[in-house]
Amino acid sequence: MNEFNFKIQDKSFYDFLCGRVKVLETLLIPYSEYKVIAKGSFDDFISVLESLPYKNFLTGNDINAVESAIFKRKENEFTDFERFGLTPFINVFFKSSDYFLFVKKAALGEEVENSFKAFLENGGTSYPQQFRECFLDLKTYYPFYIRPIIVDVHYLKFLSDYSKLTKSEFIIDFYKKLVENYLLMILFRNERFVKENFISKPQFDETLKFLKTKLPNIGVLPEVTSFESFEDLINEKRGLYGEPNISELWQGLIYKTYRQTFEKGKFFNEGIEPIFVYLLRLTYETSILQKIAYVLYHGLEPEESLSVELDYE
Repeated sequence: MNEFNFKIQDKSFYDFLCGRVKVLETLLIPYSEYKVIAKGSFDDFISVLESLPYKNFLTGNDINAVESAIFKRKENEFTDFERFGLTPFINVFFKSSDYFLFVKKAALGEEVENSFKAFLENGGTSYPQQFRECFLDLKTYYPFYIRPIIVDVHYLKFLSDYSKLTKSEFIIDFYKKLVENYLLMILFRNERFVKENFISKPQFDETLKFLKTKLPNIGVLPEVTSFESFEDLINEKRGLYGEPNISELWQGLIYKTYRQTFEKGKFFNEGIEPIFVYLLRLTYETSILQKIAYVLYHGLEPEESLSVELDYE
């Protein structure tokens, strides 16, 4: 599973898969249904799964069985697409987050697969260099307010770098916007930490410097030079959008970016793009279903726990 060097083929190469995607898309949950599902009971939720391909993996009616069925449906479809030579492509865009989790575990001294551990510690060419760069950063001393974002920053850079190799303006634009919005969320989170006296303004500025070093010239980073300039940017955007809480707006933009990408993806009928959009929608769907399952099983309020996700359904 250490294949990451994908090559985008001529559009005609993907004709069969694009036709298959058109059928598989009919088995995805319509966006408008998420709110309805979240307002039901856990038993209702299971009934929804039983009406979809998740039923093939459902072995019980408890939370563990439900979460396992959701995960296995996604992994099964990934495996089907991998049979057509898409393993490296899927590894990069849909499984790399797992590898970054393994990097974190290795840095903490936990057990990971031997060849991957050897690569992280000694280098080589069997895996992308971004994994080792992240590992080395995790093994380097960074203050407590920077360490939590090291993996996130390397993961964002990884996606941004690899998106360019697709030579698809559609895919490149999606990751460009996604990375920009995640960077905003990191800045907003640290701004809140300053206001709660968890970190100081100089520490915010050090975090900003780290972001600029790892992800130069992306999103708002060129505009922001300090905590004060970020506050100025927030006030400017607040005036532009008329939002009392601009941070909530930016958080919502992450989900809106997905939705806009899905809508644009409807106009692609050939090439790698329809396949990418389907796999992205499947990943998005299973992620939200996992959250809804947890909320319903534990009797939490969906409007509070899933407010941002459901606002964009």
